[in-house]
Amino acid sequence: MGDLTTLNAVKAYLPLNSNADDTLLGTLVTAVSAAIETWCGRTFALASYTDTYHGRGGDQLLLRHGPVVSVTSVSVDGVIIPQQPAVGQRGWVLDGSLLYFVGGCFTRGVQNVAVQLTAGFLVTPAEVAQAAVRWVARLYRERERLDVRSKGAANETTTYDIGVMPAFVQLALAPYRRVAAF
Repeated sequence: MGDLTTLNAVKAYLPLNSNADDTLLGTLVTAVSAAIETWCGRTFALASYTDTYHGRGGDQLLLRHGPVVSVTSVSVDGVIIPQQPAVGQRGWVLDGSLLYFVGGCFTRGVQNVAVQLTAGFLVTPAEVAQAAVRWVARLYRERERLDVRSKGAANETTTYDIGVMPAFVQLALAPYRRVAAF
């Protein structure tokens, strides 16, 4: 888990020239980043994983982390499966988030398939970083009216959205949300 945006990006968006609230803003960046990763069900930073899966008897396996950068090893029932050396030969082949076992199958079993891989983004996708910036900025601006739903003055009423995650953030993050069950 890492921050999905920077203090400087938030300060430029607000805009703020003072360092007076840097600690608060840094805390908000970290909190919002964690909330985004939880809502999306994924870690965005590049990381190494060792995952085990239930073999289902087929030749395809949907990997739970992505985007997949590389696969280091695959084993089924404790037997190492080599990467396919050439088209038509036996071995595993990676296609996006799908791992294929050409000439074999991921035999039925409980946690009998092990995959070591590297997955994630080298750089946080721009729309994810911008959603984090906007959410942090909103929280920063709202800190003086916590839990106030509306405020009236003269013949005018101002209503505030005090939802947990703003709709504009959810919309930006929707393509990155993991919805498949593993």
